[in-house]
Amino acid sequence: MTDARSRLIVFAREPRPGEVKTRLIPALGEVGAAKVYERLLRRAVAAASAFGNMRKELWCDKGEGEPAVCRRLAAQYGFALYDQPEGDLGTRMYRALSAQPPAPGRPALLMGSDCPGFSAP
Repeated sequence: MTDARSRLIVFAREPRPGEVKTRLIPALGEVGAAKVYERLLRRAVAAASAFGNMRKELWCDKGEGEPAVCRRLAAQYGFALYDQPEGDLGTRMYRALSAQPPAPGRPALLMGSDCPGFSAP
């Protein structure tokens, strides 16, 4: 990556039943919780895509298998797609932010994917 623009990094998980929004499973079931997460993920990526001249990256924790939803969203909205590295959340965030040293005056912004109140500027 040698892009001098600011970076907008969206951290996501592939919306697989039983692997996302696990605290909602008792109320919604595994499939229902995954559907809620997928809706939040789609909303976050769509809103992030509206930001101006920034390099947009989707870092997906694909779990077991292929990141089909993440791949489709990255292609649809013009995001570069990356696998999240191993480690705890802080380590994964650090590695994503460190993947390309920031150019002077070009910050990087990392956001989660389940931000229902997030909207484009």
